[in-house]
Amino acid sequence: STVVGQSGSRLFMVYWESGASMGLVSGHDPTITDDGAWLYYATRDGDNTEIFRRALPDGDSVQVTFTESPVSNNHPVVSGANSSVIFTRSGGTDYP
Repeated sequence: STVVGQSGSRLFMVYWESGASMGLVSGHDPTITDDGAWLYYATRDGDNTEIFRRALPDGDSVQVTFTESPVSNNHPVVSGANSSVIFTRSGGTDYP
């Protein structure tokens, strides 16, 4: 089992059994899928805050939301099957 945490603007993963930790990316509002395979998080991308996902433990980050500024997407929540992501948005008027 793993737990994802946040310290300042840095996200990290902790292996529950051993207590060992591993730095991941800069961002906030981390959440992982039920199977522990994917990390979703929010981070700044230019003038916007966008949602990204990353395969755990060491995959590349992929941008999930693409909005025009100024928009802030935060607090991603992923379905257990990793098929949908819900998040909050503030600013702007464009919706997917």
